[in-house]
Amino acid sequence: MECLRTLKRKNRSWVFLIDTDEFVTINPKLKRRVSSGTELQGLRELKTPEIQEPGSVMTFLNSISYPFEAIGMVYPCLPMHRVQFSAKESSTEEVERGPSVWTKGDFLDYKAFQTLRWRKRDNIESYFETILGDKCGPEPTVHYHVIPGKVAIDLLRLRLKDLFNYKIKGNTHRPLESICMDHEKWRSENDTALVAHHYLGTPEQYFYRSTDSRGEEYRRNRYEKLNQKIGSSESDIMKPWLEGFLGLVGKTEASLLLKGVGEVEPIPNMTVQHTGLTSKLNDLDLNPTLVGKNYRRGHLVQVLLSQTWHWAQVTAVTEKGIPILYTAVLLNTKCFLFNFKDGAIRLGSLSDITEEKIRLKY
Repeated sequence: MECLRTLKRKNRSWVFLIDTDEFVTINPKLKRRVSSGTELQGLRELKTPEIQEPGSVMTFLNSISYPFEAIGMVYPCLPMHRVQFSAKESSTEEVERGPSVWTKGDFLDYKAFQTLRWRKRDNIESYFETILGDKCGPEPTVHYHVIPGKVAIDLLRLRLKDLFNYKIKGNTHRPLESICMDHEKWRSENDTALVAHHYLGTPEQYFYRSTDSRGEEYRRNRYEKLNQKIGSSESDIMKPWLEGFLGLVGKTEASLLLKGVGEVEPIPNMTVQHTGLTSKLNDLDLNPTLVGKNYRRGHLVQVLLSQTWHWAQVTAVTEKGIPILYTAVLLNTKCFLFNFKDGAIRLGSLSDITEEKIRLKY
């Protein structure tokens, strides 16, 4: 909150409350709605320049007539849908496909840029395929989105005293409760003007923030879960920014400004804890066999339901507290999912189960 107050005192306007691994662009779906000419007059008046144009996002924001309910801006708080990207690699050819030849050269490593390297993203609806081949989904969560959205706040439309309300809790997804409505953080990708791409990055980048209060184990589990769950779609809509940037500042200036991009800088007196993650990210915990009680998405287990143990497969792990909560699909049903605590889930082995045994038993 102190950041918002400082910027307000400096008479700044738009502020994006996002992390360093998040990048904002104008929603391509909004552009299609604007260009179609079939929408409301206010929507057609929006300016939606291409991402390679300097200041494209600010040009768009300055064209908004407030309030603008069609994009969720009833108050000076603009909701942004977040798109989660996994750390599943694409081929070098796929990463380098698209940008003009003149942007390529020894001074640029495309895989050093998160917005170019990571292309595999989430779907609005998340499906899980069991070892029996049943496709289950969307998974039974309160919202189909993988992660809650973020916001941009127009400080020019607020008074300084509005930023000192005693009810303010400072939640990054809803920093000002009086103007950022709770339900807006789940606004779908189809209904937001801006989208923020959130990148997992490499393990070194993701675990760099070792001071995270949620702990290393929580972050490790979340990294593995998201990396396995995300990646059914691909996106290259961020790629053109680099060409626009090089055209604006030139190769010489760009080589200086982009020096060390993607590298993790050492912080004095701080060490990044060893994560134990394999560098072959696409193979993280994909084997349904299990060693010890360390269940992950895709693991084969037995779950206790109505005083009977049933074969199941883990689809999600929620580690917000103790006990850990697991979501699992019962293999004797067509996509019947339940939540289980530690005491109601036990080790299963791939060698003990076959599709024939499951079908005959039930």
